[in-house]
Amino acid sequence: MWRQRFSEPPAGQFVAVEQTGEVLTGFVCAYGNHDPQWGNFIDNIHVDPGRKRQGIGARLMRAVAEWAVQDFLERRVYLWVLESNVSARRFYESLGAEVAERDLWTPPDGSQLPKLRVVWKNAAILRAGADRALT
Repeated sequence: MWRQRFSEPPAGQFVAVEQTGEVLTGFVCAYGNHDPQWGNFIDNIHVDPGRKRQGIGARLMRAVAEWAVQDFLERRVYLWVLESNVSARRFYESLGAEVAERDLWTPPDGSQLPKLRVVWKNAAILRAGADRALT
């Protein structure tokens, strides 16, 4: 799935990667105008656990914001995060996100885990938050 997303992205998909030499240290995948109400959707963001707190996540989120500002007229940006993922929630909130709603995610094992939709009211807010994090 990821090879296809990286090599043959569908219309409206954005992928950015961070790497050190040949080593992939992080990536983000987003979809423009994914939802009429919520806007642009960040489907995945991953940073190598050994490289967290080095600005990789902020640079990836800034790349999404730049893309959204340019291609989607600064519409909202959102993602889902597990409620229990406190470090990710703090990171998103530090970039200006607000919790918009709570729902449940059902993983393959059939359990149910609380998840939160976090939203940036427009891509410029995300860009400004990423800029602050990078200074």
